[in-house]
Amino acid sequence: MIFQFRCLDVKNIESGILGFGKTDPYLEIAKIYSYPEVGSRHVQAVYRSEVISNHLNPYFKQGAVNLEALCDGNQKMSLQISLWDYGSRKRTLIGILETDLGGILESITKGGNGDKSGALEFCAGGHRKMRVVGHLVVLEAKVAD
Repeated sequence: MIFQFRCLDVKNIESGILGFGKTDPYLEIAKIYSYPEVGSRHVQAVYRSEVISNHLNPYFKQGAVNLEALCDGNQKMSLQISLWDYGSRKRTLIGILETDLGGILESITKGGNGDKSGALEFCAGGHRKMRVVGHLVVLEAKVAD
């Protein structure tokens, strides 16, 4: 799969004492293995974007992940996309969203890079009932041969 993402309205968690700092966001994509019979799940990271320093509306470079690595070839496998802040001492989770390959493909923006109408939402802690902490705009997504 070839893709390019942009985030909009990323929560600034690095405002600092004087309020001048900005979050240094990056994305991770992971596949989710669910084991409902024992009530557990395992998340395995398959892709990590570059860090975009001091930006709350970052564009990420085009990425590519082999379909087998991304979802074991199962386009309905649950995927977790997490939004992180990079720090020199630690990384901090900003928000999480869960979708599958179809959800990503259906979310390709039709209104340009600032259009949030079809964007996926990052929620604090990954729970949809929690507050939205950013939007994932899918600029490009395609399954390549």
